[in-house]
Amino acid sequence: MKQGFFIFLMLFIMTAHATVYMRTDANGNVGYSDVPGSGAQEITPTAGSTVSSVPSKLPTPSPSELTTPVEKKSASVIPAVTEKKPYTIFLIEKPKDQETMQNQSVITVLLKVEPDLDAADSVQLILDDHPYGVASKSTNLELVDVDRGTHRLYAVLLDARNTVLKRSNEITIFVHRTSVIKPGAFKVPAKKIIPVAKKV
Repeated sequence: MKQGFFIFLMLFIMTAHATVYMRTDANGNVGYSDVPGSGAQEITPTAGSTVSSVPSKLPTPSPSELTTPVEKKSASVIPAVTEKKPYTIFLIEKPKDQETMQNQSVITVLLKVEPDLDAADSVQLILDDHPYGVASKSTNLELVDVDRGTHRLYAVLLDARNTVLKRSNEITIFVHRTSVIKPGAFKVPAKKIIPVAKKV
């Protein structure tokens, strides 16, 4: 058992050298050496008798492989919300308060709005506490065929839900119209006087 282990150890050591010599003595014992001697026989170890202890070289990873890719999430674009400014000025510039309209079938109403009227808002005229016409996107409006007499007029600013945002100043106007009947064109017929008969 010890002899077999010694032979195996010798084979392992000698495999590191290029040439191995085997010698058999007179008693038939076999020995191995790396030094040639009398009666020694040269033995070349086979490739299968050696084991390479050098580990295989691992490939060097590239810098891109060392860096863990991070998923870039596109930032959601949030539209900028423009704060709506409140109206500071809203008034009737024309007609003037206490103004008299003589024979005008169309009365122009000019409104002043600051800041400018928002696209979602509208203007509604109120004549004698009743809405006149429909809400408009314009600040240049008209009253058509207003009856003769005294009238109160103001306007309101409405949002998209018809909620009143602001009310203008209130004015009073007087509408006069000339009668179509000219003086003297119509005469009341005189009564016919029947004389009373005298009694005999």
